Amino acid sequence: GSTQSIGLNIAPKTYQRDLRVRAAWLQTAITRVHRRDRFVADVEMPNGQLRFVLPKFIDDLDVIVNGESVEDQRYDYASDVLEIDIGTPDSTGVQSHLIEVSYFLQEDLSWLNRLKMNSPQIEGVQRIQEFQWELLTPNTQHIVGCPDQLTANWQWAWQRIWWHRQSPEVNFEEELGATKQAKLPPSMNRYVMSGNRIDPDVSIVVVSRFSLWLPVGLISILITYCLLNFSVCRRPPAVLGYAAVLATVALVWPDFSMLIGQTTLIALSLVGLLWMTQIAVDARVRRRSVFNSRSISTSQDSRTFNSGRVGKASGPSLPSTQPAGGSSIAASEGQ
Repeated sequence: GSTQSIGLNIAPKTYQRDLRVRAAWLQTAITRVHRRDRFVADVEMPNGQLRFVLPKFIDDLDVIVNGESVEDQRYDYASDVLEIDIGTPDSTGVQSHLIEVSYFLQEDLSWLNRLKMNSPQIEGVQRIQEFQWELLTPNTQHIVGCPDQLTANWQWAWQRIWWHRQSPEVNFEEELGATKQAKLPPSMNRYVMSGNRIDPDVSIVVVSRFSLWLPVGLISILITYCLLNFSVCRRPPAVLGYAAVLATVALVWPDFSMLIGQTTLIALSLVGLLWMTQIAVDARVRRRSVFNSRSISTSQDSRTFNSGRVGKASGPSLPSTQPAGGSSIAASEGQ
């Protein structure tokens, strides 16, 4: 029969096969005029060249390797590729390096925004052992939910008179050993999400406080109206059905269900306040009506009593048959 030959080619080992990212942290701080991204990665690799793919239209690029600023990095604005030489000529084998890349982007926040993560991509890296995305927004801007590719690290906690999302207080600079930089304002909203890979297509919805409170207010008014005007909404089956729907939504969208739950509490508080006000007004009206009826009956009795006394005193008197004086009558008869 015919003879078939099988060839096996083994590609030479490159540094990309030895490249491993143990931990990475992306801090995205957004104000009303610009966005600042800071990417820190703990990389294990031999001597060689590390390539990053950065977002487009960045400004003020700053690169720090192992705590020292790198001035001779090569960044191609056409391809958005950043090349960094890692290691020294006398170092051999795989070593750990801490890479810091920071830059500014033009990003304005309006009443409704879809924000892309746009994290730097390390060529040759598919997975990261631990990736943290720390998003900071102005206190008037809030996120809606968490992307499916990431896990939300915040919890709902009670603060004063409201429930809010609280992320763990972790100092990623100290945890990774990065250089200390200026702290951001503490009044900013902070959201921490985690994953095991960097997906450039990850996006999140950021809305203004007005956009968040407007539907909440409308839903609260609707629930209040239904409870006040439709008795079927106050029956136990309707309440249990509403609770079941809310619990089902919580499995898919926990943040939204928490918001609706707080809205329901607001509506119930409004209904209770209206009912208490109505009861107080009805009681006051009832007391005034009883007082007015008593006043009317008392005045009628007094008027009847007074009219009887006046009738006896000022009624017409009978003509008197007695003469006014005897001498006068006698004198007239004599004449």
